[in-house]
Amino acid sequence: CSWDGSCFDQSSHWNGSRQAFGDEMDHSRMSVISQEKSIELPPLPIESNLQKIYQNFFPKYYDFSSRCFDTEDEVTHTGNRVYTTTFSSPAERGRKYYPRGNGGVELRGRFWYCDEKTAQKATFSVLAKDLQERGVIRDARA
Repeated sequence: CSWDGSCFDQSSHWNGSRQAFGDEMDHSRMSVISQEKSIELPPLPIESNLQKIYQNFFPKYYDFSSRCFDTEDEVTHTGNRVYTTTFSSPAERGRKYYPRGNGGVELRGRFWYCDEKTAQKATFSVLAKDLQERGVIRDARA
């Protein structure tokens, strides 16, 4: 589904069949950048080739593949499938990034999106912001 809010009914309960929706989450695996509530993130990247974006961040690093993403999906009570992901940055020895904002709905510490690609792009917004804050890149919006 497209993001118009129809994937989610925030007042309702989720199916809960995945471990990520248990009452306890392992918050130790959440990156610091994902936990901050006041962070202003750049918009979703226009470029759909995330490998190209990654190579702009780390020009000498070419070991980027879809295996860097660990995607989870869940079916809502209305039958819509939603997605979240974790990105392990190979150039940073597997540093983890989690999607945030950009149209996702937060539930139990994770942001969920109507499609896998949007979840991945939202993760790249978090990656870009973190790299900017650490001085690796100059502008997360560029």
